Amino acid sequence: MTQKEIVQTNQSLREALTEAAKLNETCTELRNQLEAKRPVDCVLTKWSEWTECDAKCDSGNQHRSRQMIQAAKNGGDCPSERTQRQLCVVAQCPFCGDGILNSEEEQCDSVEGCTSECTIETGWSCAGNNCGKCGNGKLEAAEECDDGDMASGDGCGPECQIEEAFACVQQLDRSKCTPID
Repeated sequence: MTQKEIVQTNQSLREALTEAAKLNETCTELRNQLEAKRPVDCVLTKWSEWTECDAKCDSGNQHRSRQMIQAAKNGGDCPSERTQRQLCVVAQCPFCGDGILNSEEEQCDSVEGCTSECTIETGWSCAGNNCGKCGNGKLEAAEECDDGDMASGDGCGPECQIEEAFACVQQLDRSKCTPID
């Protein structure tokens, strides 16, 4: 190969390389334009932990959420659900009739001598859920005395409480009350 042919070949190679570089630049520019128009989905955080149940007893709700970190672009998808709710169940709420004294308003609960409203029936006395029928001769529950009747003036009144100016002692089958001098 002659010197002239070598110079022409080098020139042709330089021209071909320059043309290839221009084509590569055009391809990169087209790729970037296409990339800029490509739909991109939004980015969300992971779901948070579930909150505590919003009820102290019976059933309630728990919630969790997630936040958007990056918005969708060019028509990309993005789930609309950002909060979730689920049912939670905790211990049953206390109520009149559950057999447990739950509040100061309940005088008794689900025992003989106790009404369905958790109050003491007339003629009964209760110490918590320990109830006794006044006038049966047995010293029970919150009774101070029980002389076997519901009469007044004999030292043990109709509510089985010791009347003023009397003292009572429990004997085998009933209270015996005597006036205090």
